[in-house]
Amino acid sequence: MYEHIKKVEVKRLSAFEVAQCLFYLHALTKEDHDLHCESQPLREELKDRLRELRNEKDKVRGNSNTLLAED
Repeated sequence: MYEHIKKVEVKRLSAFEVAQCLFYLHALTKEDHDLHCESQPLREELKDRLRELRNEKDKVRGNSNTLLAED
């Protein structure tokens, strides 16, 4: 499973897919310290993607609210 997640192109993932990857990584690395350390850069990349998607969503919401206020 880890090998599959490692090969995923993070920039193409939706928020749900990122959350799934983080969930599975947590489960896989919970009791494997070496794998936990090895997967740290991937987990950071996934978290960054999640932040990016949230920021995009917030921008869209902000634009929608601005448009509504102008009407």
